[in-house]
Amino acid sequence: MPIKEVHPDNGSEFLNAHVLKFWKDEYKSAEITRSRPYQKNDNHFVEEDNGSFVRAYIGYSRLDTVQQTILLNQVYEKLGFYHNFFLPVMRQKEKHYTKDHSTPPKKKHDQARTPFDRLCETKQLPPVEIDELRTLRDATNPVILRNEIEEMLQKLFKLPVAKEGVTENIFDTLGLWKT
Repeated sequence: MPIKEVHPDNGSEFLNAHVLKFWKDEYKSAEITRSRPYQKNDNHFVEEDNGSFVRAYIGYSRLDTVQQTILLNQVYEKLGFYHNFFLPVMRQKEKHYTKDHSTPPKKKHDQARTPFDRLCETKQLPPVEIDELRTLRDATNPVILRNEIEEMLQKLFKLPVAKEGVTENIFDTLGLWKT
């Protein structure tokens, strides 16, 4: 799917000169926007995922060892399949306030659909890729997938935490950087 927009967080760990150069060199047509500090609605889809996706499953525990990072990435991959293929989402279409704002606003939502179904509706992917993803979804049992995620999370939280004063280079283990 072509990348049209990039909405990184403001932190220097997400957006720095190297990342900006990469996007400008590799994806010239992609629009790069930035969120305003302390304005969580600027990146509402990302913040929504942090609340519903990451925090709901992982919580706020610090996971910083190599073993934890590797397993966490595997959990994220399975969670991505689970959420995108099997969990329908309703998007707000309208929000109406009363004149005096004395009652909560009335909200109208669209029909609940999975993110995958919404993607298919956009026609952004070639039919061949949609068929491949549909085949993957049809071959995946959501109950078994959910159980695998739960087992991986239990294993993740049983792993030993980092020892104070001992630094581990996660990038070497992930194969992202070779020294």
